[in-house]
This record gives sequence, structure tokens and C-alpha cells, in this order.
Amino acid sequence: TTQNTEHVARQKGDLVATDCVDNTKEYPTNNNRIDCRFLMVSPNMSDCEKLSNAFQTIADVTKNFQFPASANADARFDRLEALLGELKTDMQNRQTDMQNRQTDMQKSIDTILIEIQRVESLASARSRNAVSTLSDKLCFPRGVGGLMPDQLGAISTYDLVELNRWQLKPYLEFYGLAGHNKGEEVKNLLQYLGCRYGEGIGLGP
Repeated sequence: TTQNTEHVARQKGDLVATDCVDNTKEYPTNNNRIDCRFLMVSPNMSDCEKLSNAFQTIADVTKNFQFPASANADARFDRLEALLGELKTDMQNRQTDMQNRQTDMQKSIDTILIEIQRVESLASARSRNAVSTLSDKLCFPRGVGGLMPDQLGAISTYDLVELNRWQLKPYLEFYGLAGHNKGEEVKNLLQYLGCRYGEGIGLGP
């Protein structure tokens, strides 16, 4: 009998595996060894079937063997895992930064669009107010906060001039205007609206 060799002997026409491993050597298998005595097969089986069953038994036994990993391999694996974690974190940070930039860009675009609408609305209102009469309803352009409230917008140039300072205040605040007295407030408001009447109560071209 030679160690580390599978010995097959014919006994009464049966295929018997007797000594598959070197029993004097420790294998890294958590004390698991292949005991070929379990490879005994039925005398009615063909040689191929016997070999097939023997190899299947060996495969079933050895698939659960645990081999000690190399320390260097473990270190490399840990380093690789750490690098993958760093890469994942970096990608997440870049994605978050990109999303923040996209959000900021969208806000800037929205601000620009709103400003364009406001300027276009102001130009349109001024062109209409420039040819209106004292009794015509004023055309109020969009402000920073949107459209002029309806309760304030339904007013003519003449009626606007007749308002007191307390009544003028909502119009001035809506467009961010001011004045030191009523005459200055009316003048600034009418000039902003594009009216050709800008001298307070004196209403002249």
C-alpha cells in the first residue's frame, strides 16, 4: 500500500476503496478527513457506477472543507474592500454635489425667467399707460412678488393721484418705490408705470 494514493482492490467482484489519504499528515480541514470506508458500494453496481458514487461521496465530503486563508490575501482583500468603500463614498459625494449644483442652477434659471417676465410685463404696461387718459384704468406690470392684487389694480390715473399717502403705500411697496412726500411718491409711481403725467396733482405732460 502506498500513501496519498487511492487503492482499489477487487474483493468478491466488488470495488472497494481502502486508503485514500495519508493518515499521518494533518490537512487544513478542521480535522475533517475523507474516510474511504464509506465508499463501499453494492456488488450489483457496474464499475462506472461505483466510481461515480465514490467521486460523488468525495465531492460531498470535501465541499465543506475549510482552508486557512493567506494573511497577505486577507490584507489585500481588506485593502480592496476599503478602497471600494472610499470609492463609493466619493461617488455619493460627487452625486450629491452635482444634485446641489443642478438645484442652484435651476434656481438661477427660474430667477432669470421671472426677471424676464417682469421686464416684459413692465415694458408692455408702460407702452399702454403712455397713451392712456386720466380716466383710463392703469395697467400695472408684474412686481417681484407677482401680479398686482385686483383690489389695488382697478384704478385710473386720476384716482391714483387723489389717494392719500397711506393709500399710496401698498403701490409703492409693491414696486419697491418711495418718496419724501406725497408729490414725490406720486411722481415716482407714475413714472415707473410709464404715465406721461408725472408732476403730482398738477398733471402735465
